[in-house]
Amino acid sequence: NRFVGCHPMAGSEKSGAAFANPELFRDALCFMTRRDSKIESLWRGVGAHPFVIDPDAHDAWVAHASHLPHVLAFLLFAGFPKPVGKGKNFQPNPSLRDLARIARSAPGLWSEIFDSNRQELLRASSQLEARLNTFNRALKAGKFQAIERLIQESNRRSQNAFPPAPNKAR
Repeated sequence: NRFVGCHPMAGSEKSGAAFANPELFRDALCFMTRRDSKIESLWRGVGAHPFVIDPDAHDAWVAHASHLPHVLAFLLFAGFPKPVGKGKNFQPNPSLRDLARIARSAPGLWSEIFDSNRQELLRASSQLEARLNTFNRALKAGKFQAIERLIQESNRRSQNAFPPAPNKAR
């Protein structure tokens, strides 16, 4: 028997048995460090999509696709201003609501995750810091064409990384 590292890209900000979800892995990408038909069948059986990837490529990808978005949500809400509205009728926009959900993730779990992929996360966050500094310099100088180019590059890369789903007929 050989070890096959697996990492399903699924989860929730909630933890504990009370929040168990039998559909958690449905349509989730599941990274595997080597091909193994039995383990691939197991993941397909719970609805996931197994994908074989080199462990180093996995670590770099999750640093950008999972860990860094959590860092951003934690940092955004760590300095968030007091609410401007209260009650059930006051709902933030969808992107802010998604970031707020991520920001409510388990602190102990995420500090362990960050530690387990420290080098790749440091690399990814340093690259983000450089882009943020570029953005801030352009904003300060009123160079909105540079900001527009940054947004265009972001649009292009996000389109390549995650092509939009085809429009379904209504």
